Order: sequence, then C-alpha cells, then structure tokens
Amino acid sequence: MGKIASASFVVFVRLLGVLFGVGMLVISRSGLPMHAAMAAAGGFAIIVVLLQYLLGPILIDWIMMIRWTSPMELGQDFHGWLLQTCKTFRIAEPRFGIIEDAGPNAFTYGNGDWNARVVVTRGLIDALTEEELKAVVAHELGHIKHRDFIFMTMVQAI
Repeated sequence: MGKIASASFVVFVRLLGVLFGVGMLVISRSGLPMHAAMAAAGGFAIIVVLLQYLLGPILIDWIMMIRWTSPMELGQDFHGWLLQTCKTFRIAEPRFGIIEDAGPNAFTYGNGDWNARVVVTRGLIDALTEEELKAVVAHELGHIKHRDFIFMTMVQAI
C-alpha cells in the first residue's frame, strides 16, 4: 500500500473512531432512559454497518491498488477453468484483480454476487502451481457462491 493510501486509511479509521466516540457521548449525555439509550446505540451500530457494507468495496478498491485484469493473463487454461467453475457454481464471473505484492494472499469482497471481486497477489501466483492456484481461487469462488463474504460484514455488527 502506498504512503498516501496508508495515510488516508489511518485518517479514515480515526474519523470513524471520532464519529463513534461523539455518537456514544451524545447518547450517554442525552439523559435517555437506559432502554432508549440502548436502542439508540443499536441503531447507531446498524447505521455504521450499513455504511460499511455500502462503502466497503469502494474503499478497498481505492486503498489496495488492485490492477483489474482478465483471468486470461494467467493463461487460457486458467480462464477456461474459471468460466467453467463459475458456470458449475451458477455464479457470474467475478471481477478479477492482481495486487503486485510479494506476500501470498487471495480474498473476495463485494456487496453481493452481482459485483463480487476476486483478488490474488503476485506472490501467490509466483509461489503456487497452476493447480494450486485454481484450488485457492475455487475457495474464493466458494465464498461468492455461499455469500459468506456478505455475512462477515453483518457479523461485524455484533
């Protein structure tokens, strides 16, 4: 992550912290009965999670410096396999990206299966055989199929 992106991320997290702190201060100083204060805090948490759900993919796109590409870049065989796997899973082909980083990693994110993204790092591509890379990407496609990447956003509310 570049210096500007890192600094922007830190500023964004701090602003969320300030927002949370101000919200909790307002609720605690409002003189509301406990049940009303708890309902207000719950509503506040729901609003923050909804904002995270709506803005999360946009922020990840902006911060992570992902180079969007065709799976064909990894070979015609890989691209054909990806299309066939998506067809088998009955999901749309996700947007595919590569991060030019030596650390081996892969992840999936998005608001739903209609705009899901699968991202792998150059370190993962270089470290694995084609069959191992297919296994990792199949795992990420499983997250899309079962929509658990959406579920994890909702779990953060707890």
